[in-house]
Amino acid sequence: MTRKKSRRAGAARKRGGSGSRSYGKRYDLYRSAEGPVAFLLYEIWESREHHAAHTKTDHFLRWNARKDSLLTVREAGNWTQIA
Repeated sequence: MTRKKSRRAGAARKRGGSGSRSYGKRYDLYRSAEGPVAFLLYEIWESREHHAAHTKTDHFLRWNARKDSLLTVREAGNWTQIA
């Protein structure tokens, strides 16, 4: 395990599993089986208000300022669970 992967795994353990949080957020991070540089981050929020509050946190603002230099594609949307 590389140092980067080790840190990521340690951080996930501290948060509880795959990113579950007490305020209703969960995320799963996937890496493409076809190529090691493609990732998918899937987030579930209890409400849009929870997500909106998250976008005002320091760590999110730092990420938002850097994301364009780190990503080649970014798609975001809101979905409603039906089953």
